[in-house]
Amino acid sequence: ENNLAILKIALEIEQINFKYQDAKTNLHSEIAATSAQLDALVEIIKLHKENINIAAEQATAENKRFNLSYGDISLVIQARDQELAAKLQYIQSLVTFKKTYQAILSMCDKFLPISN
Repeated sequence: ENNLAILKIALEIEQINFKYQDAKTNLHSEIAATSAQLDALVEIIKLHKENINIAAEQATAENKRFNLSYGDISLVIQARDQELAAKLQYIQSLVTFKKTYQAILSMCDKFLPISN
């Protein structure tokens, strides 16, 4: 009867170890995927920053054309609108980056107690 109790405890310990390793593997995978998402977001943020610069240049050019009586006010408004839209996309990307970064920090906090 003692041998049976010992075997039962050994089996429970084995099951706990399996669950522990499984949780550890899943967390590693989640962190890796989220890290890759952060890398992609960095590139997207760079593109949005470039779009802001291009849109600002276009808006300035349209404004100059208008001031020289060669342009149309609707083109100035449209160019400024595009600049503001580019800035909005940039800000939205920054917010997404921050949320994703916070998520990875949260995952790392979960991982710390089981990182043996």
